[in-house]
Amino acid sequence: MAILSQVLNGVLLPLVIILMLLLINRTDLMGKYKNSRLWNVIAWTTSIIVIGMTGAMLWGMLPGH
Repeated sequence: MAILSQVLNGVLLPLVIILMLLLINRTDLMGKYKNSRLWNVIAWTTSIIVIGMTGAMLWGMLPGH
């Protein structure tokens, strides 16, 4: 059960990252603590890598792969 919960955490991680990035880039919420352009590039690059790794994991879990 513990392993399955961690797999679910990994699958849901891209959704959480994207929602967090959308919130952290709102000036009305974050004010002067809004992400800079550099941190946005780093964060979106990280999220794309995580999405790719999650897709690769799910692809590998398909029967016959």
